[in-house]
Amino acid sequence: MVDCESRSMWMWPQAPTGLMSRLFPMARESTPVIGVTGGIGSGKSTVARILAGDTGLVIDADKWGHEALRQPEIAARVIAEFGHGVLSDDNSINRKALGALVFHSPEKRAALEAIVHPWIRQRIASELARGRHSGEYRVVVLDAPLLIEGGWKDHVDAIVHVDAPFQQRLERVRERGWDEEMLKLREKAQIPLTEKRANADYVINNSGGFESLCEQSQAIVKALEPGDG
Repeated sequence: MVDCESRSMWMWPQAPTGLMSRLFPMARESTPVIGVTGGIGSGKSTVARILAGDTGLVIDADKWGHEALRQPEIAARVIAEFGHGVLSDDNSINRKALGALVFHSPEKRAALEAIVHPWIRQRIASELARGRHSGEYRVVVLDAPLLIEGGWKDHVDAIVHVDAPFQQRLERVRERGWDEEMLKLREKAQIPLTEKRANADYVINNSGGFESLCEQSQAIVKALEPGDG
């Protein structure tokens, strides 16, 4: 068992066994993909990094969402749709101002998604293809808050849902400058947590510390190894 307390990430076994052989019993040329989802502030990104370890690839959907707003053509469409009030002093898109605007209106949120989602989907699809087929990685982990509603369920081989109590998640997102109203508004824009959990193959309880998170992540890998269960 790897000592997760002293390492933020751990190493997948180099032999073609474990998760790889369970998900791909007939072929080893394609790298498995694990999708990670859960509530806002539940610790999805931490779990994704643990699962990927030292030899895996993490695809961060939020990162591509941020990158989308830096694209000149997308920024121009966002400004045309929502006005100059969404700009920062340096004329970049102010994500906080934009979020506060669109998450109070389903119509505005849909308009924003129509602008940015095609670009994001294209980038994620490209990263998934590279991760699966390049032979560079032992595993690919897709960290995507909208994994289910975004249609990525059919593009992953297993889904891990990360659970954490609401109050704990609220404390975490307050570090982002959010309040309780913003957290609830953002969650309302997603499918219910019960539905996310129902779509998962494995559930991780992140109400404890990092050591517990590591143990549960390793238990998932062990459960996927041939001969267990």
